[in-house]
Amino acid sequence: MREGGDKTFQPQPKDGMLVFNHALPAVRSFWQGVCYAAVASGVVDGCFSDSSQPDSHGTAKRLNATDRAAYEAGKVQTMSEVTAHFGGAAGAPYPASASGVLIGKKPDQAGINAFQIEMFRADESQIVVLQQGVAQGYLVQAHVAVYEASGKCGCACLESDVAAFLIGAGQFSYFGFGAWISPDLADVQRRWCPELFERPLGTPLANGTRDAGGVWRRSFASGTNVTFFGKNGTGVIDWSGPAPPTPAPPPMPAGACADVQQGVGVSGNDITPGGYTPSHVLADDAAACCAKCFAFGSACTWYTWYSDGSQQCHFHSSGAGAAPHKATRVSGQVKR
Repeated sequence: MREGGDKTFQPQPKDGMLVFNHALPAVRSFWQGVCYAAVASGVVDGCFSDSSQPDSHGTAKRLNATDRAAYEAGKVQTMSEVTAHFGGAAGAPYPASASGVLIGKKPDQAGINAFQIEMFRADESQIVVLQQGVAQGYLVQAHVAVYEASGKCGCACLESDVAAFLIGAGQFSYFGFGAWISPDLADVQRRWCPELFERPLGTPLANGTRDAGGVWRRSFASGTNVTFFGKNGTGVIDWSGPAPPTPAPPPMPAGACADVQQGVGVSGNDITPGGYTPSHVLADDAAACCAKCFAFGSACTWYTWYSDGSQQCHFHSSGAGAAPHKATRVSGQVKR
């Protein structure tokens, strides 16, 4: 069976991407083997079974009743066996002694003891899903699919999302954000927010509660208090201690932005800075655009700044091509 596939992964076959048929023992064995080897390497903590919920990929329409039942049962068998391999049991609380994790897609699907909230956001419906997983004793991964796309607000954009997470989080709850694929370690490091991720917290004094006015509250042993306003999706974290100092970015070598070309544009190998639209950050001038490209990490080798008043700053990786363009385009290659 083939489907359209995830456009994050390029290039894609013109006739669609193949879907694993877990009804076949050989396919189950192959899928499990790749997962086990990755975790055994010590670099990977676990495996994410994307689109593993019932009737994913439109199986109810694409398969007959017999094949559909075998396909669905095969997915559950694969996930149950991987969960057991890592020391857990499907449908049971995630054990502290586990050697790895198999993360599913939905809190109520069979075969798992962990799942990902793929598009977690500052919304009380997401808090309820997180609390549901915590009540089951599951490991829950909350992934926030946003980044500072404006290029100006930085980690401050995340406070409401982190507040929503803290209202519902449990012992095995994890928070992350950003694009699905990071080109290098520098990209991961720049998404680290000390003012949110390195603050005193301690164990929660109770579960998060919601009052009649739609306001959620939760307090922690450190003295940190979290408030989330369900009606407008905003949260406030009253931390018990001062923010840790923000580490200074690595210095840019002299001449890194010396290659500046007026009236030149760059095309191909576009990089979306946050992994999502809009596909650019903002910069005051070409030099600032170059500096942002450098800070992004080694994946960004070309930049284009728009001097037409929009202040758009676009990133490109190696292999992009420069060519004459309108005078409002200012481009250059970053020297590292």
